Amino acid sequence: MGHVPNTNKNSKRVWRTMEVIVVIILITGCTADLAIKRKMVQTTESRSGKHAALLASYLERKRIDVTEEMLLTNEVVSVAEKEEQYIEFENLFREHQDDIKKTAEELLSQDILDKEDFYMILFDEKRYWNIQWSDPTGNEFLYGNETFRSEKNEEAVKILNADDTLKETLNSIIEKGVITNIAKAYILDSIWVIDFSVDTKYTPFITGNYGVENSFVYCEDEGCEIYGYRKVEDNWYLRITPEPAE
Repeated sequence: MGHVPNTNKNSKRVWRTMEVIVVIILITGCTADLAIKRKMVQTTESRSGKHAALLASYLERKRIDVTEEMLLTNEVVSVAEKEEQYIEFENLFREHQDDIKKTAEELLSQDILDKEDFYMILFDEKRYWNIQWSDPTGNEFLYGNETFRSEKNEEAVKILNADDTLKETLNSIIEKGVITNIAKAYILDSIWVIDFSVDTKYTPFITGNYGVENSFVYCEDEGCEIYGYRKVEDNWYLRITPEPAE
């Protein structure tokens, strides 16, 4: 009788071989997939790193650009130039001091105003209404055409409208156009001032403060000098608004 192949054994060997091949294929596939994913992660991290570096570089460039723009628009003023500005500003004060001093004297004579922590007299109606629509104190007064107006302080309006001397000096101030508004304000609880804001078109010689209005100031406390007010005579000071960086 001839040898008969063991079919079952042969079949088992074939299946085992196939299983080994499948396992090898799976392992190879997984390894390749991990390698691909690792490469993708490395690429993504590399790109992210480059993007972060580019973003940092861009932001730094923007910071430098803004700094350069500020330096261009905010002119640096030397001590000598500042002194020249004060000289010019004092000359302007001397030209208009009669009206300014008479106005301050008359305002100080009004007991009702003396009691107010803050008040402002404006000559421009648009400016007045901007304050009324934004953050009014109730002590803002609009003056024009020989008349004081206020939305919330009728008592003071009656007294001010009866003061012909005050109206006369304010009429002269309005006609000359140098002063834009007058305000009583406090530097500290113990130091108050009457501030006469000057229209910037009359102070082209003052540079370095972004065109902010400067002031002629009445102050009875010499402590004003500590806070940047330049004394020109008893109770009268000049205020050149400092640069934003100061």
